[in-house]
Amino acid sequence: AEPLNAFVTAFNAQDAGRAAAPFAAEAELMLPDAPPTRTRAAVTTTLEAYLRSVRILDLVTVNVSHSGTLAIASGRLTLTTKTANHGADVRSGSYLAAFRRTKTGWAITHLTFTLPIQPDFVG
Repeated sequence: AEPLNAFVTAFNAQDAGRAAAPFAAEAELMLPDAPPTRTRAAVTTTLEAYLRSVRILDLVTVNVSHSGTLAIASGRLTLTTKTANHGADVRSGSYLAAFRRTKTGWAITHLTFTLPIQPDFVG
């Protein structure tokens, strides 16, 4: 999942524009605590805001399947968030990514992060 690796590398470098580059022009991004985002330009804007509170993303791919020009990857994720009170908080969840092969290579068409809801008394 080359586009996913490029996304994670740029995300961890806190570079929203580079993190959005592997997305297709009409891609959809669904992050926790953020509205769904459609189009690469909107993905960049959403990531700029999201990276203010998130420091490190780590993905472990568990399943990958593809058929022709479509592929799906899913697995576990860990997000390290920046918190005012505690400095950093590590949250674990899962992700699902869909890809489409284009003339220039694979592009992310959909990416969803799922994190369990934290109780109010935690963090």
